Amino acid sequence: MKAEKCVLIGWDAPIVKRVKKYVEEGVMPNTKRMIDEGVWGENCLVPHPTITPPNWTTIVTGSWIGTHQIVCFNLLEPGQLEKTYAAFYKDDCKAEYIWEAAERIGKKTILLNYPSTWPNAVKMVFKLVEVDLRLMNID
Repeated sequence: MKAEKCVLIGWDAPIVKRVKKYVEEGVMPNTKRMIDEGVWGENCLVPHPTITPPNWTTIVTGSWIGTHQIVCFNLLEPGQLEKTYAAFYKDDCKAEYIWEAAERIGKKTILLNYPSTWPNAVKMVFKLVEVDLRLMNID
């Protein structure tokens, strides 16, 4: 059987023990249903450092940090050794995103507040929330 649709839901820095506890107690019935009817990854192999930009980029590119080049929470400004910016800019990623591959075969994608995806570069991606997190830099 060929899958027609795929949903990827990720939480940034959840406490897995608490999620499991709340699911078992019935506090999170929709999450329980998704786990029961889908796939649950409790002990996933993640790249190091285990911080937001490299991890979220790895999830949607399938490549390690050495390939996609999102290596930390901040990246160096080109030609600068002391100036950095938050690594949330899509163009810093050197690997193909899953929605870019989907677009090549005529599929549509919906993104809801996914880190490291600004600005949108493909036509068949519908973003429900888009924030340029690079604006959060504090000097």
